[in-house]
Amino acid sequence: MIPEALNITFNQILELREQHILGNITYTRIAFFIISLVVAFFVAKIVGLYLRKKFGHRMKKDQLKFFIRVVQVVIFIIAIGIAVPSFLDVSFTLVLIALAGVLIVVAFSSQKVISNFVSGAALHQERVISAGDFVEIGGVSGTVEGIKLFSTLVRTTAGVFVRVPNDQVYGTQVSNYYANAARRYEYTLGIRYQDDEDKAIGLLTAYLEKFPFALKNPPPDVFVSDIDSNSVVIKARIWFPSEWANTRDDISLRTGILPGMKKTLEESGIELPYTQQVIHFAQKPFSLQVEGKKEGER
Repeated sequence: MIPEALNITFNQILELREQHILGNITYTRIAFFIISLVVAFFVAKIVGLYLRKKFGHRMKKDQLKFFIRVVQVVIFIIAIGIAVPSFLDVSFTLVLIALAGVLIVVAFSSQKVISNFVSGAALHQERVISAGDFVEIGGVSGTVEGIKLFSTLVRTTAGVFVRVPNDQVYGTQVSNYYANAARRYEYTLGIRYQDDEDKAIGLLTAYLEKFPFALKNPPPDVFVSDIDSNSVVIKARIWFPSEWANTRDDISLRTGILPGMKKTLEESGIELPYTQQVIHFAQKPFSLQVEGKKEGER
């Protein structure tokens, strides 16, 4: 009794497997399509883990993430290309022609999206900027939070997140303040004409050499850069590690050093000048001569 029931059930399963649901689509083809996608999903995961382990120490985190995502998308496209012909009972050549047509339509209708994607791939390849870099892109300056498939996310010094399209990043001038190991800052102060500029330079040099994180090589450079109408201008150039400077977004370096330089000079009797102007009067008395009369006549 039981063998007969099993035989009937097995035959029903075989009939159900070959039963057409819609056109030539059967349960077998649906199962094959789903299994293909599931296998592609696990293969993409395994490949991603392998790439992360293989290139984790060679590539930056955001670049590796972008590379893995592209590879996984390619795996899914290949899986769909294999499963669709069997699922729809069409030739592989026909699927390639249809896919090419779809790509052409998408290319014409989404030129901006494709341009952003290609620019993002180029940015990862050239490694102009990376996550964590302090950059200036056009009129936007801040720390790069990440380079996505189509855009770059930048956090400004005001805490505002700005999304910049990748084609704009790739096609405009980009200043990367983090690419070099060290970064130079310049500060300018003016002293009075009667003050000793050599003494002022010595005081400022000693102060800057003791400032935290100021590099010893190259050392701080302090010199007279100009003599204007009100003061003798002294300029100081200091090198700091880029990583420390950019972590603080320039705030401490822009606001902490100048007050210390001013205080150092004032403690030694060297003052910053006020804007002043000297007016000279002629020694000869002023006189006015009226036409037709001699000088002194009324």
